[in-house]
Amino acid sequence: QKTNKSNEYYRIVSFGLPAAKTCPGALACKSICYAQQGNYRRFNVIKSREHNYKQSLRSDFYKILERDLSVLSKKYNCVRIHDSGDFYNKKYLNVWLKVSKKFPNVRFYAYSKSLSIFPKVLPKNFVLIQSLGGKYDKLVNIRRSFCRIFSSHNKRAKKGFLNGNKTDLYAIQGKTRIGLVVHSNKKLTTAQKKYFS
Repeated sequence: QKTNKSNEYYRIVSFGLPAAKTCPGALACKSICYAQQGNYRRFNVIKSREHNYKQSLRSDFYKILERDLSVLSKKYNCVRIHDSGDFYNKKYLNVWLKVSKKFPNVRFYAYSKSLSIFPKVLPKNFVLIQSLGGKYDKLVNIRRSFCRIFSSHNKRAKKGFLNGNKTDLYAIQGKTRIGLVVHSNKKLTTAQKKYFS
């Protein structure tokens, strides 16, 4: 992907975990979670995320990440942490914060509802997009990058939120007010439509 204001390209590699069991801060998103539908239900996708989860539990997980990124950072300059899943505890989060400091020329970014475990100050190359709709909404600082889910693009636009479905650039750049429209093959209930409006 390319930024709008420069000639810099973001070459993105992602790291995913199994959804639900690694999302302690989730609430409203549970029943319509995109990461439990479609391609995410494919055997190879499930297997890879389970593998990542098992790796993340290892005592040498930092060394694993450091080794992998030493190779990947030659091709990729941006890491999306969790296209599925979330930071399931502080120990796991701290490994990512530590490895981001090790690779200052790589941009790391993550959407998260696990806001209670984040420190107040993050590495300069680590972008947190605070996700509304979870257990820790009271901790969201709307002066910093945050997002919320909408039931339609119409409703997103009316509230003045950027279109996060269209591009990840807003997240990478740490923009505020990122709107994500539900992309689920499950029909929203009346209550869900009201909530996400």
